[in-house]
Amino acid sequence: MEEFWKDDYRPLRWAGKAILQALRDDEQAPDADLYRRLTESNENSHLYFQSDSSLFAPQSNSATPMPGRSNAENVGAAPSPPTICLKHRQSLPLPPLLTDALKQQRTCSYMGLLLPVGLAWMTVDEKLFLFSSEDPSQRSIERFENPRKQPILAVALVKPKPGVFKKEIVEWCLVLTTSEEAMLLALARIDGTLQLMPTSFLTSTDFVQMTCAVGTDNGRIFLGGDDGCLHEMVYEDHALDDDYSSDPKKQNTVDKQLDEFYDGTKMLPDVVNSFSGPSVSETVWNLGKRSWDSVSQSNENGPRKCRKLNRTTQASSLLPSLVTNAIHRVSSVVFGAHNGGRIVRLAVDSQRRTLYCLSEKGWISVFDLGQPNNAPCIAVCDVPETAKLYLKSVSSGFMNPPNNSSSTIGSIRFPGGGSGAQAGVGGMQGARDILKHVEQADSSFSRRPGAHSMVKPVAIHVIPMEESLRLTVMAVTGGGLRLYFSALDLNFSGGPGSLSNGNRLRSFGKKLTLCHIRSPPPFRLSSMTGTEGQSTWTSDVVGGIQPRVAGSSSYCVDATFYGEGQWVVAVQQSTEYKAKSNNCDIMVAVTPDTAKRLREGGDDKAFLETAGGLNESVSFPNGAIQENGQGARVPRGLSGGSVWAIDSDTAELSSTMQLLLQSPTPSNGELEEALPPIYYPSSQIRPIATNNKDLYSGGNGAIIPASTAAHSRVFHVVLNIVLDSLFGRSLSHGFYPQQKSSIDNDQQPLYRLSKRTGVQGFSCSAVERRRSPNTTHGSVRDSRKSDSSFTHTKAARLNKWLLQPPTQSLNQWTKQHLLKRKKVVTAINQQGLHKFEFSTVLSSLADAIADAGDNVASDTKITSFFTAYGYKEGCAMCLALAIGCGPSQPNVGNSQTVRRRASTAALARAYKPNLVRKDHREIAQDETDDNCVPSGYVFRPSALCEGLYILVSRLLRPIWHKPLVVVTEGRSIKTPRSNLLKTTPAKVELLLDEAALKEILVPLESLLSVVKSVFSRAVDVVPGTLGQQVSAMDIDGDSQQQQQQYFTQALQYHSQFRSSTGDAVAPLSPKECDNIAHLLEERNIHSTYRLVALVVQLLNIFSLLRQSEGIAGLPKSNWGLLHGATVAGLVQLAEGHERLETLLNELIVATASSAASPLFQADHFSDQLVQQCYLFFPPSSRFTYQGLRLANQALAHPPGSSQRSESGKLAASHLIQAAKHWKSASLISGRLVGRTGTETYYQIAERAIKYSSPLAIAADLLVKLEDVCSVVEICLTTAQNFKTSRMPLGSKDVLRYDGMFAWEADLYHKQVGPTEEETTRDGSQRNSSSEVYGSSVSAKDAIKTCHSLIFVHLEGLLRSKVPLANLMVAECVSDKDKTFLKSLFSFLIESSNVDTLLRINSPEAEMFLKEQNDSNLLWRHFSVLEKFVEAGHVAYDCARSDDTIRLGDRIEWLTKALQSFRSAQNAYRGPDSKTSGEQLAKFVAETEDNLKIATVQDRVVRRIESLPDFPEEIDHSKFEKLKTHLVEATPLYNEFVAKVPLFDLCLVMLHMCRHNDSHSITILWKNAICEVILPCCTRSSDMYESLLEFAGEVDLADRVTHLSDTMEAGSVRLFEDGNWVVPVHDLVVRLGRELYGSGADYTFPVRFILEQLEVLRCTLGSKLASGWPLTTLAEAGVPYLVILEAFENIADLENSSNNPRRSLEHISASIELFLFWISNSRAAGLRAGQHSAAQIELSRSASTGDLRPKLNLLRSRLEQIQVTGSPLLEELNGIEDSISLLVSM
Repeated sequence: MEEFWKDDYRPLRWAGKAILQALRDDEQAPDADLYRRLTESNENSHLYFQSDSSLFAPQSNSATPMPGRSNAENVGAAPSPPTICLKHRQSLPLPPLLTDALKQQRTCSYMGLLLPVGLAWMTVDEKLFLFSSEDPSQRSIERFENPRKQPILAVALVKPKPGVFKKEIVEWCLVLTTSEEAMLLALARIDGTLQLMPTSFLTSTDFVQMTCAVGTDNGRIFLGGDDGCLHEMVYEDHALDDDYSSDPKKQNTVDKQLDEFYDGTKMLPDVVNSFSGPSVSETVWNLGKRSWDSVSQSNENGPRKCRKLNRTTQASSLLPSLVTNAIHRVSSVVFGAHNGGRIVRLAVDSQRRTLYCLSEKGWISVFDLGQPNNAPCIAVCDVPETAKLYLKSVSSGFMNPPNNSSSTIGSIRFPGGGSGAQAGVGGMQGARDILKHVEQADSSFSRRPGAHSMVKPVAIHVIPMEESLRLTVMAVTGGGLRLYFSALDLNFSGGPGSLSNGNRLRSFGKKLTLCHIRSPPPFRLSSMTGTEGQSTWTSDVVGGIQPRVAGSSSYCVDATFYGEGQWVVAVQQSTEYKAKSNNCDIMVAVTPDTAKRLREGGDDKAFLETAGGLNESVSFPNGAIQENGQGARVPRGLSGGSVWAIDSDTAELSSTMQLLLQSPTPSNGELEEALPPIYYPSSQIRPIATNNKDLYSGGNGAIIPASTAAHSRVFHVVLNIVLDSLFGRSLSHGFYPQQKSSIDNDQQPLYRLSKRTGVQGFSCSAVERRRSPNTTHGSVRDSRKSDSSFTHTKAARLNKWLLQPPTQSLNQWTKQHLLKRKKVVTAINQQGLHKFEFSTVLSSLADAIADAGDNVASDTKITSFFTAYGYKEGCAMCLALAIGCGPSQPNVGNSQTVRRRASTAALARAYKPNLVRKDHREIAQDETDDNCVPSGYVFRPSALCEGLYILVSRLLRPIWHKPLVVVTEGRSIKTPRSNLLKTTPAKVELLLDEAALKEILVPLESLLSVVKSVFSRAVDVVPGTLGQQVSAMDIDGDSQQQQQQYFTQALQYHSQFRSSTGDAVAPLSPKECDNIAHLLEERNIHSTYRLVALVVQLLNIFSLLRQSEGIAGLPKSNWGLLHGATVAGLVQLAEGHERLETLLNELIVATASSAASPLFQADHFSDQLVQQCYLFFPPSSRFTYQGLRLANQALAHPPGSSQRSESGKLAASHLIQAAKHWKSASLISGRLVGRTGTETYYQIAERAIKYSSPLAIAADLLVKLEDVCSVVEICLTTAQNFKTSRMPLGSKDVLRYDGMFAWEADLYHKQVGPTEEETTRDGSQRNSSSEVYGSSVSAKDAIKTCHSLIFVHLEGLLRSKVPLANLMVAECVSDKDKTFLKSLFSFLIESSNVDTLLRINSPEAEMFLKEQNDSNLLWRHFSVLEKFVEAGHVAYDCARSDDTIRLGDRIEWLTKALQSFRSAQNAYRGPDSKTSGEQLAKFVAETEDNLKIATVQDRVVRRIESLPDFPEEIDHSKFEKLKTHLVEATPLYNEFVAKVPLFDLCLVMLHMCRHNDSHSITILWKNAICEVILPCCTRSSDMYESLLEFAGEVDLADRVTHLSDTMEAGSVRLFEDGNWVVPVHDLVVRLGRELYGSGADYTFPVRFILEQLEVLRCTLGSKLASGWPLTTLAEAGVPYLVILEAFENIADLENSSNNPRRSLEHISASIELFLFWISNSRAAGLRAGQHSAAQIELSRSASTGDLRPKLNLLRSRLEQIQVTGSPLLEELNGIEDSISLLVSM
């Protein structure tokens, strides 16, 4: 059982299924359709029963059995079954004025009733008198006299044509016919009274006497003439079409057309041309001779056109009507066409749009009124001949109807077979008796009136669709026979069937079909015994009499009335009783009778049975008079002669009754259709902005919905107007300034309420039609398309059966609860008015309960209602009385005593549910879907529960399957001289007006009160949930213990049942069965209560929304959300609740946000929603309203004020409380359907605020209040609602409200659909193709919205208010939701706010960055947080990764790693540091080594790639790997550097690896230098010899070429040109700077290099300065003293040869080095006091004394050479002076 309550909507669906079945049972009941009743063909069908036992002696076998008694005990123990009967109420005499007028009669006098207007009429010759039908003496008499003094022949009440008269003054008209004219008189209501006013509408009848007239609902008037033709009286005002009005101020204007579109049924195209009015020339062209009246504004004296059209003959309109009538008369005589005589009766079927004509000879013609300007005849039937053919077939015992080919004889059908046809006329003998009467009349030579009275109709009555969907008309013959006809094609495949098939209502046949003939009831009281003379026609059913014409008695029907299956007839008595009754008519009433009665069976057994078929009760409302001499009692007749007319005021039905009659139940296929798509006005449909800057205002931190449809300025302006109105915001709150539109400067509302409601039927503007390919509807998918200014978004079209449902045939039980007064029937004769009233079974039961007093539990009369009509129907009637339904009499209907007693009567007779074992017949049936019923058992609810279902279904029938709101898109008005369009508001039609709403709501509210009191145990708690019930029930003592034991036993069994496996279940004890049955019963009642409570609150919402439309300042409702949604859908479906909650949310958000909303009215409106509609608008929504209201109030205070702070804090607390209960995904997200594509956070946030997500609005306001912590809290709290279905502890206490049950707290407001954790657990996936509102909006969509709002606001604050942004980030990071944190970190990356992310110090951020596979971000994150060791390891691991990474990136990562490790060495390390100094030193050294190798590797790659040809010695695949992976030094040297070879890099690697091999080093240097110089050539022999020796040392002598004087060098370098000097210089300098001075100077052998350079300088000769080798080494970074020392050694070796020239060169070279040294020192000193390495070395050398020996050595050598006075000595002196100066600086 607990599983049953888990889904809040399952009980609603369960109760809804029961209601649906009850609705269909009412429609499919045997007595629901008259045709269905005729199909009964058993031997005891179609009987008559007495309805008033006071006229007759009780019979011994007329008792009604009581349950539990034997047949012998039942006989005579109880009164006869209660049935409907007609009782005489009063007779009102005619006023003396009328009686005096009758005495002055000259030619003719007629009388009739006009009950729809409360009048009766009488004509005396040319005079017409109108007087009150309620009391002729209480009202003045209206009088009209024909000015032509012609006698008035017929009077008829008709509806005027629309637009001819002012409808508020003239609602009805009278048609009068004379022998020459037909005229129209207006019944004008002036000062509250009706006055008869002549009009100018008059037409000649062309010498045809119009004997009868009738009007249709749309104002057409038809006349029946003595020529046997049907004529139509056509009258017109100034205009012939709807585009023109008699009001010149609105003539042909768009306003007039729009008014008719919104408040009427006029259809307008999508685009309407706007113009102020036609010119005179245009009017003359369009209206011809009527143009002057249209222009002159003269309505009083203008011509009014009226003419007569013959609808029977289709003669040419060019012939005068006189000629046409003459032709018709001649043709009728010659050819006999339609030779039925003059027309005597007309009847209009407004539902099927047909008209029936009855002629003097009994012919019936059928005319189709479906065409507005035509009325073709579709069938003609000679009724007497057809009836005789029917009776002959019955009298012969034929089981099948006879066939005929005559065009004038109708078809014949036996719905109940031959036996049913026989039962209708008293068997074969009864048919023979009727035929005998007919033969006697035919053989009579006298052609007196009534010669064919037995089978010739004298009256016809339309059978409305609420009585039958197949039978259409009933004819009453002069002898009282009733003939039931159908003008429909009964073989039509489309009827009756699906509601979507509208053709079934007008599928006419080629002939009238006679379906049944029923003999009259016994007009003699003695015949009610079923015997007359020797004849007997009683049945086995006690009290039943078969229909039969009695003996030789002759009766003449004067007047009849038929309605709702009740037939009242005024019968003229036979000659035998004229003396007794003074030749007065007898009033006889026949009413449907479905009561169960005793039927005598075999073996003297009796049982209750409904006789079936067309059973009827007969009553004589005037009672009986004294018995005559033969012992028979005679019914009392009406004094005053023959009855002229009988009628009942049935025209003015209540709104609820109209809705109920047009409420067929849809088929299962139609019920499976989803709710129609939501309609959104075109101004609300626009593309979602993708520009992030458009969504945020940096000035105030608010989200700004902005349109990107720059191509349409009009679209943008209208959009801003709508959003300002929708959100109630001022322009300072972030919206774009409004600009004047070139189309319309006024703010247009989105919707306009129509004055037309569903009570009159919705207009056809929203009916589903065949769609064109270019038609767009306002569905979910279409609403996302970009529309140009000319695109028209349409509301979803609805099935016609929803908007204009056909009338459904129903029985009396379905309607009697709506009858607030007894039905009054009025008869008129020359004496006056006679009032009769019909009782209903419900009113009779109310009388019985009132009479029973406190004995209602055992009163036999009350029990007879239950036994006669079934116990569940009896319970339904008692419950109806308990809630105040039924006739409202002061002493009965509204009596609280009767209400209380009615509940007691039902409880005393029907509260007994059962759980029984299946029998052998039930085992074969399909298993029920009720898994709460034990296997092998059947649950049978009590009659009380079934009665509750029945009553609820009947109360809901008028609205259950009807849309509450129907929206039609507005029209586009094309302005003059412009192509710009102005869109009018959408048209809104509501189902109920205030009167209908009250009529439906009051009994439902009363029902809730009754259920609470009568079924308190079922509704106070949730049945089957023991824990909740025991805590919630307000009982104590033994009652609580008994209740707990009761539930414990039932739940204990259910637990055993659920845990058992297999179908075998041990038999239950009677006590267990009883407990479970009561539990199931209470579950059903509880479910029904929930459904009714929701309907009541839905209607309360509807009422409040209607009221809010009239309150100035309150925002208007978004009616498009409810478009096409039926009451059943809104109540039973989660999607319906979603739409209602969205509508209320938008309204309450706009109300709270609008400064224009009046505070008192807004607060009252919110309180009303909470109190009356808490199931749709829970108390938690009150927090939303209060929070938003306070937030807006806080914004009104200046920043920094205490009022702003206090109001803001209070607003935040309310909004946080409300956030705990926001559980609608579509409401929070503002989505229509689930996401089918990728959306940005900005798009999600904009949609949420555009569609009034309360979360989005709240967050926006709190950001403006700078309460960013609350923003984060409400967003994350809301998101948590969609992660789990568990409610926060204590949250339900906040939702409790006075009058609520405990179980109603948060009911229907839990998470709709699976939560995120349930989706993950079940692995369910959303169907992305679903486009039903709310059904595909998942929890993930809501969570995404919550996160998006935080992110978008955060992004804006990061641009404008960084401190607030930092506070918001801190609040976000404090949350433990890993999913949210991951989304936050992702957003920061996507929004280019990586720096903010990197500053977040949390394990989740670190884990997120690791998962991003972005080592740079992780390294930066650790670096920002000063976690240098972790940063170094990240960089080092990246550099050493096995992944394919560009070599340059690896070098970069090694550089970062080295930087991080060195920073860690310099940073403070506490005692808890995990890394020691030694470890850091090791990390630094290791990283440095790897960096050096990687750097060389990169140089190797680039050098190899720069070669013109790839070296063959190198493996290409290894080289490719060398580009992306780090290698060790050895393979790098051996496999790449040495193989190419790359001599300079070889030296670098030897230096890097500290490899001290002097021989290899010198060889490499010699090769490196030769690689720069060679190949070369020379013309000098000395140079050639020197170069051969130089290159030969490394086996490169072959690359030196000696040229003769005639040879060209070509591409080979000529040595003496000196082009090699610079490359050699650069090589030495580059390598020197890289190798020398870093701990491995042996890789840069200074002396050896100096020697090689000196050799090259000497070889070149004087072209190169002697100091070039020395200065080159100096530039390479070798210390000057080291260079001098090495050069001195070289010089010493050469001086040994005593070569003065060389000595002088050496001295000169040294002097050049000193000059270079001094020059560099000076250059550094000139740069802002900086000291270069040269100057530092110079100063240090001078201070240590190392420099002076060098200078002295040079001076001594110069002296040895004896070159005193030479320039070198002077230079040396200058050097010494310069050094002294530099040293002293």
